[in-house]
Amino acid sequence: MRRRRTNFMERYSTFLHALRDQIVTGELQPGDFILPENTLSEQYGLSRVSVRKALAELVADGLIEKIPGKGSRIRRPETKQSFTVLRLAWFSTSYELDIVNRIIEAFEQLHPFVKVELDILPTNGYTDALVRSIDAGQGPDVFMMSDVHAREWIDRRKTDDVEGYVPDHLNEKTSYPQVFELFAYKGRMLGAPFLFSPVVICYNKALFRENGIAEPPKIETWDDLLQIAIQCTRDQGGSGITDQYGFCFSSSYNRWPVFCCKTKERSCRMTASAACLRSSAILRRCNFAYR
Repeated sequence: MRRRRTNFMERYSTFLHALRDQIVTGELQPGDFILPENTLSEQYGLSRVSVRKALAELVADGLIEKIPGKGSRIRRPETKQSFTVLRLAWFSTSYELDIVNRIIEAFEQLHPFVKVELDILPTNGYTDALVRSIDAGQGPDVFMMSDVHAREWIDRRKTDDVEGYVPDHLNEKTSYPQVFELFAYKGRMLGAPFLFSPVVICYNKALFRENGIAEPPKIETWDDLLQIAIQCTRDQGGSGITDQYGFCFSSSYNRWPVFCCKTKERSCRMTASAACLRSSAILRRCNFAYR
């Protein structure tokens, strides 16, 4: 039943979007009559009740009018309606690009006279490209900013050029305070933290049993993790080379800074740079971690 409901909503959305697009782009001119309801029903695989519901939405939006005995006609706008174009910038290696395009499509359906242009910028030099375009008066209206990018804006002392719009429903009570801290600078938000991916710890039961560690392990702090990593790190073959590490973390730039920041090294919180790897606390942990 859920799948059938999803298919219906997709067909309904496709029909409504297609008809809106034909009207706002001028493919259907004011005074033109749209196809009869039974034809639209067959063409889009919808019941006539659903077709009438979609047409009622267009009537409410002022795009069409019902003419008794004749059908639905495209209305002549009282004033000439022009498109509002919004430019949205995103970096090329983002995993979210597919869903972003779907969000844009849904947004344009709700706002038929607004068009969103998606600018895909190279990941390397993304922040610098945005800074240059804004300085030249050609910057996007909205752009994606990761926590890494937020630090880059701070490092470049260009934070006055951005303002993070945070809607009322998105706050520290509905999300995590730590996420908001990543985008806060001098008492204001540089961006709205609407999307984030958590880092979780998984453990190998067999490895714990071999080293006499109880399950589930007590890992409440990063020092707890270090102690377990020490217990599980060993030279199995007696070659003098460590071949079993007690902890493994991703070398991805979006992951390893979390490992550094949790060592209480304050400088890592804003820079997460290679310099923080010279910290004795971090280096000690790296002795028991495979990267």
